[in-house]
Amino acid sequence: MEKNEFRLLFNKALNQAVEQAEKKLGQTIPKKFTIELHGAGVSKTLVDPEVALDHIYLSPDSFYRIIDLSVIAVKEGETIIFVRISNHKPGRFEQTWNQPQGSGPFKQLLAERIEIA
Repeated sequence: MEKNEFRLLFNKALNQAVEQAEKKLGQTIPKKFTIELHGAGVSKTLVDPEVALDHIYLSPDSFYRIIDLSVIAVKEGETIIFVRISNHKPGRFEQTWNQPQGSGPFKQLLAERIEIA
């Protein structure tokens, strides 16, 4: 999978995280994202989605196996999404989480508490 295709999959996962959060909150939230990135040598670093993509995309043949996503906050017109890369050894795309089918390494989590500021 090339980077552009992976970018589409990542964006789909971000939007799915927002949909889950909107259901929980009972309101719409901004589609402007900031990523709180964890893993791959980064800890709790706030970055834009494109910078996060540069960290989570390895190559056309190597992928992190699980990447957790969850909306954790809505602040000043933007949505903060927690993104954590697992410590599993990277592998082929077929070895990623992929639940539900087609989601690749992206695993949706629902935060117990979503901060609204």
